[in-house]
Amino acid sequence: AEDGIRDKLVTGVQTCALPISAFFLPHSVTDSNGEATISFRIPDALTRWKWLTLAHTRDLSLGYDERMIVTQKPLMTQSNPPRFFREGDRIDYPVKLTNTTDKELTGQVQLLVVDPETGESLDGWFQNFFPNQYFTVPPKESVAASFSIEIPYRYNRPVIARVVARTDEYSDGEESILPVLSERIMVTESRPIPFKGYKDVHVSWEKL
Repeated sequence: AEDGIRDKLVTGVQTCALPISAFFLPHSVTDSNGEATISFRIPDALTRWKWLTLAHTRDLSLGYDERMIVTQKPLMTQSNPPRFFREGDRIDYPVKLTNTTDKELTGQVQLLVVDPETGESLDGWFQNFFPNQYFTVPPKESVAASFSIEIPYRYNRPVIARVVARTDEYSDGEESILPVLSERIMVTESRPIPFKGYKDVHVSWEKL
């Protein structure tokens, strides 16, 4: 509330970052001091948002505020899973841990492979024998971790890959639902090959 227009009615408060809106409340009444407290959930994304506030009184005195806010947590996990798993594959599941505080953070990060239908652990099936790792992240920096897993043959149901990081003070996690494709399904991949003029271009395609 800006000075001079207290005891107002807040008629529009929103945050937006194109193309999505995080929150919109068209009608919020202030208390006897002309203040309104608003709490809401914002999408899980490390990004900047434009915060817009519009207020007016019954005699149409107006107040407007606009500012940028950043959504982040002190400790953040970000995995980079493949689009799918494939029978018989062996992969290193990558995870990035980010420390946005001014002090060093030490803790454990864990990868869990879970059946989405039953909620039971599939770590044994996927040979996730070392699901816990210790980490230390310097202030304002990121470190990488990876978990070695193997996709069992004749297993072609979706799985949940859940990553959780914890310290004594903070925690964060995310999960992805990934399909498991049969080895009998043909997978097509494309790759751009840029070149200019008349010259030889040598391309190494290791997956083939």
